[in-house]
Amino acid sequence: MYRFSGSKVQILIKTNGVVGNYHDFTLDQPNRLVIDLPGLKEASVKDRFAIGHSGVQRVRLGAHPGKTRVVIDFPGPIPAYSFSRVKQGLVITLSPP
Repeated sequence: MYRFSGSKVQILIKTNGVVGNYHDFTLDQPNRLVIDLPGLKEASVKDRFAIGHSGVQRVRLGAHPGKTRVVIDFPGPIPAYSFSRVKQGLVITLSPP
């Protein structure tokens, strides 16, 4: 689930409760933000969806041993980002320049 607020994009990764620890890092060629959610078995989101707004290309979700991985692809520079834990999961806010 995602929504736009001006130039910002907010992406909600829905889970069965509040997200505990997570690990985020960025990669280039292509530019992407990776968020690992240890111990998370399911997330109620499609495995891939296109956004195509404010410099965000698409979001991908994949199961890995012991974690769920969220990857956000960008066609250009990776924007500033922040995370908020909510009852439904994790909100990722992207603030393109």
